[in-house]
Amino acid sequence: MPPLRIETHTPPPAEPLSLAEAKAHLRIEAGTTEEDALVEALIRSAREACESFTGRALVERSLTLRLDAWPTAGEGPIEEGWREGALIEGPPRALVLPRPPLRAVTHVKLYDDADGETTWPLASYLVDTASEPGRLVARTGVTWPRPGRAANGIEVRYRAGYAPDESASPTDYAANIPQALRDGMKRLLAQLYERRGDEPATALAGSGAALLWQPYRVLRL
Repeated sequence: MPPLRIETHTPPPAEPLSLAEAKAHLRIEAGTTEEDALVEALIRSAREACESFTGRALVERSLTLRLDAWPTAGEGPIEEGWREGALIEGPPRALVLPRPPLRAVTHVKLYDDADGETTWPLASYLVDTASEPGRLVARTGVTWPRPGRAANGIEVRYRAGYAPDESASPTDYAANIPQALRDGMKRLLAQLYERRGDEPATALAGSGAALLWQPYRVLRL
């Protein structure tokens, strides 16, 4: 089974750590701006490392999953790296969507050889956001629709990541991210800042962030 193809359709609107929060943790004097660009880049690096390690999406974003065909019972998971996959469980009833937590499915489209698209009706499936990872589940009596194109004939677009607090002004995108994930990011951020030039794996090991992230790691299905 070929690897899955998953891409970010809309990027995260914010980072789990603010610039001010990161600078305070790094004990950078308030009001100085000389290293703001560096700190912002390190925040992104720490977030990406956390997402890679845990297999999660921290800040809510829109993702697009492309498949050549629906996996079938008995096949191994379609994998992106070692931790992410989409798998039909037992009888082909549920498609597991990578990078939890799943928030919603925007659409499921099928493409034919002329690149024409057909949308699978919402009434044909349900979206299981209670499970982790979340699932796209075919309803009773509904069969999975066959794509008409040999490659990338199936497109599932969905939203994933921890829900923001939209009652705050401005919207607080970090409100529901587990504190241990944010604390691990701070540890890695400090390691990257103080030991610039370290390889990512070296920085991760030296920071101790992985110990905080381990309970949130999404295991291979």
